[in-house]
Amino acid sequence: MVNREKIREIWLRDGYYSEEILTKDELKKYKEECMRLFEEKSESPYKHPTDDSDILVDLLKHPRVVELVEICMEADLNEDVKVDALQDWMYLKPPGSLGRDVHQDIFYTHANRGEIINTSIHLNSADKDNGGLFVYPGSQNEHCQPIQVDEDRMRTNPVGWNNERGKPCFVPGDWVDGEWVEKYEKVYTDVKEGSVLLLHSHLIHGSEKNESKDRWRTSFLTSYLKRGSHYNDGDDMSRKRVNVYE
Repeated sequence: MVNREKIREIWLRDGYYSEEILTKDELKKYKEECMRLFEEKSESPYKHPTDDSDILVDLLKHPRVVELVEICMEADLNEDVKVDALQDWMYLKPPGSLGRDVHQDIFYTHANRGEIINTSIHLNSADKDNGGLFVYPGSQNEHCQPIQVDEDRMRTNPVGWNNERGKPCFVPGDWVDGEWVEKYEKVYTDVKEGSVLLLHSHLIHGSEKNESKDRWRTSFLTSYLKRGSHYNDGDDMSRKRVNVYE
């Protein structure tokens, strides 16, 4: 297991951190539960699956996930913190599914810098081929970037999800010898199943289409907020605080 100081170093440098946390038996249990919910509702993304599953409530409160969130948040804020889970949702991304446009989570949550972290527990391995996330390491040090609305692309959004596509954020860069050069390198994450991926609220990131023939990308996502902090309740994704310590 990576020690706290190394985690802090990676987080402050890159704005994201990944670690394997689930056993094979746990992974199997959570996969089966997600598929059960999906077969009943056929909804993806699936809002607040913990409302329909006590099994996923346990995953929401996973002790190592909470510990990692605390470590990374404390690195940003230089103080001890306690957190609440704020929202959860589930992605089931079969072959052919479209991706999420480049964005910063802070644009939607309006929390103070460093006081909210999104996590994605990967129930399938994810890489560029099956639509895994790409990130711009270091971009977490930028302010909230403006977005450009593309109404035609917004029509490709899943029902009830208005922010997946058609609202990409600006990626900082500059002109160099007549060519636009982005300030940060675009890196595709390669995350094994059973791992959690933590993302800084200001980190610029997105995902591509699942180009694989038979590989799903299923993941359970949660936001964790510093206890007592401000956030935007949202229109498309009503947020609620959940005590992860009880």
